[in-house]
Amino acid sequence: MCEREEAAALFKALGDGSRLKIVELLAAGPLHAGALQSKTGIGQSTLSYHMTILCRANLVSCRKQGRNMLYSLSKENIKAARKWLKPLSKSL
Repeated sequence: MCEREEAAALFKALGDGSRLKIVELLAAGPLHAGALQSKTGIGQSTLSYHMTILCRANLVSCRKQGRNMLYSLSKENIKAARKWLKPLSKSL
């Protein structure tokens, strides 16, 4: 996948209000799935759907901690998103 296609996939993953809220919450630090559910009001299956999309876009990483999943932001891909937006903001 070329760099432009990767950027398109990244922005597509961010193109949902619920996923933006999740990313915003994870910007403050890692959270377990249960904490994300309570802070967003999203049900377990819907949260799982959104987390799969964010993980596939490499915006979020996850690891099993006991019986729970712990999610955190992938800072590299957040930086990649910023790289694509920076030139646009200069033209405004």
